[in-house]
Amino acid sequence: LSLLFFSKIAVAQSTFPYDVQLTPINITNLPGLHSYAFGQDNGKWLIIGGRKDGVHARQPFNAFPNAQNNTDIYVVDVATQQFWSASLNSLPTGIKEQLQATNMNFHQDGNTLYAIGGYAFSTTANDHITFDKLTSIDVPNLINAIVAGSSITSYFKQIANPIFQNTGGQLGKIGNEFYLVGGQIFTG
Repeated sequence: LSLLFFSKIAVAQSTFPYDVQLTPINITNLPGLHSYAFGQDNGKWLIIGGRKDGVHARQPFNAFPNAQNNTDIYVVDVATQQFWSASLNSLPTGIKEQLQATNMNFHQDGNTLYAIGGYAFSTTANDHITFDKLTSIDVPNLINAIVAGSSITSYFKQIANPIFQNTGGQLGKIGNEFYLVGGQIFTG
């Protein structure tokens, strides 16, 4: 009986019907980033926030240096291997500070990318904080403005509430309801 049981387990484990293949794509001069938020439209990717360095230092005084925040928004066209960028510096302070954060919770619903929280140095707070912001982003129009080199300021809306203070969770939508699962709050 034991032999029959273990043979059934072995058969069940050997018939995994999926195959994963990773194909790297290198786009010249596109910086390496991690822990960013992204949206997409018409084959182009919109990349916001995240870090330019690798895994953060394990020393609290040296972790998450402000100089390694991603302070640009990138549009990437993988098919043509091109990218464009726009600085966050033209945006109001609250939006600019949040959108350079790492591990924002994000979800694209139709043409709108929602970004909640995130962790980064805030000049306003003069400390590293978990942001209490929800920012909505008009993905297609922002992509078009960045590619055209136009102003990007009108494609963002933001509200603040302590309920949005979260980093590293997962934002999703089921039916008409958004759900934020997991995450944490860091200060300092």
